[in-house]
Amino acid sequence: MFSYDLNLRKVCRGDLGALLEMKMESQAFHHRIAILNEADQCAWYEGLDRDVHQPSELVLIGSDPKRADGCAGDVGVISLRNINYIDGTADVGCDVFSAHRGMGFGTRLMSSVISLCREVLRLRKLSCEVLDFNLASRRMVERNGFVEEGARRRHVYRNGSFVED
Repeated sequence: MFSYDLNLRKVCRGDLGALLEMKMESQAFHHRIAILNEADQCAWYEGLDRDVHQPSELVLIGSDPKRADGCAGDVGVISLRNINYIDGTADVGCDVFSAHRGMGFGTRLMSSVISLCREVLRLRKLSCEVLDFNLASRRMVERNGFVEEGARRRHVYRNGSFVED
């Protein structure tokens, strides 16, 4: 486990139910959801990169060690994909469990994973895609220093129409 503002740990089998629930309730905001049932969720988990030295993909759960009730609780998930250790780059995605949205946890999750990427993985550049209508995510990435480098027009199909990212 890595401790920054939030604690980060690798996803485990016990997290699959909460992750599936998150995907089902916020499907419109996700880019490429293909997992919509428990069997596919288990197959996804089994297929995660298990390279402990230089994984090409990491899925991390963030928990808040500073909760007012004294209990550490999971607040969301961060995924790092296409990790390239030679170029020092990766794609990052973030989602906050619905009970914790609107409280700044997305910003804290992203800040924690940025620290992990710089200090441990030695990455120099992270990229993320934000759908044009997801204003909360746009604000979160801007607060963490991301700069828009471009938009892909009518690139993602959601809810009956194409949107840009």
